[in-house]
Amino acid sequence: MANNPFFWPRAYGQAALTGELRAMAEDFIVQEQLPFLPSGDGEHDLLHIRKKLVTTQYVQNRLARYAGVGRQAVSYAGLKDRRAVCEQWFTVHTPGKHTDWQTWHCPGIEIQSVNRHHKKLRRGALRENAFTITIRSLNGSRVKAEGVLRLIRSAGVPNYFGDQRFGRHNQNISAAGAMFNGSLRVKQRYLRGIYLSAARSWLFNSILARRIQCGNWCHAIDGDVFMLDGSHSVFSSTSQHESFAEDPWEARCHELDIHPTGALWGEGALMSALRCAALERSCARQFDGLVRGLSKAGLKQERRALRVRVRRLRWQWGVNNALLLRFSLPAGAYATAVLHEILQ
Repeated sequence: MANNPFFWPRAYGQAALTGELRAMAEDFIVQEQLPFLPSGDGEHDLLHIRKKLVTTQYVQNRLARYAGVGRQAVSYAGLKDRRAVCEQWFTVHTPGKHTDWQTWHCPGIEIQSVNRHHKKLRRGALRENAFTITIRSLNGSRVKAEGVLRLIRSAGVPNYFGDQRFGRHNQNISAAGAMFNGSLRVKQRYLRGIYLSAARSWLFNSILARRIQCGNWCHAIDGDVFMLDGSHSVFSSTSQHESFAEDPWEARCHELDIHPTGALWGEGALMSALRCAALERSCARQFDGLVRGLSKAGLKQERRALRVRVRRLRWQWGVNNALLLRFSLPAGAYATAVLHEILQ
């Protein structure tokens, strides 16, 4: 089992290419797509922001200071990379107050549009994220890379949490373990949330890695819990079939209508059963301290799809050994999961 996120097993074999990622900020462009239109009224300013080489929290703090409100009055749907160009949405709660955003000036942050909206923007409230990524100084087999890209377009990729969840040298995992065993006191709610998410993500990635090694990360097995594509709706099957070759669940998995899921660990019983539950418990035993800590923290058992569909995937080979990728992923999925399959 891999102990470093850079070495989680790949679904489609050894990566075909080596290259340079993020040689410049414009090589990694992310555009958030909302699932709704601004309401045009309400107590919130809905801001469309373009940021470059700054963090989401930095934008949050600057918006709050400019509007004269507390940091908690500024909301966003998801964290975005610092070393990138990102178009992102924020809401600023300013009831009964007008903020003149036309005079805004802050290096690295541009306001693209301002609308009034009736409620705050909540985490994960996105339809999808659209990515435009340039990889430079490529070496390797273009033929093999194109074969993998076609597989990704038709069958998706493992839905790994990105390495940014775990921190440099996996320091967030170490901190989570120390927090759970009492050797590290974490008073800041924000930091505590980071460590809890890192521990949960590590366990999920370990389960997904095991299923890739077993060759069933995108296939139905006994006791699986499935997630309907494009939603968070889950349902279980406790089929006793020895072979799933003719099982309706496997057919739906093949069509990408449903996806097998893995545990997001917390207190309570696993939602899975039979072979699936046995595999998940086996993975969890390797990280018993994280399992016990997450259960004591009061987090509930949840599920995450083991596979993510990659929509509108296109690629173009450029001059000077460059590759341009364009694709979209649902909220909560990571572009690094796509890159991991083709790039070392």
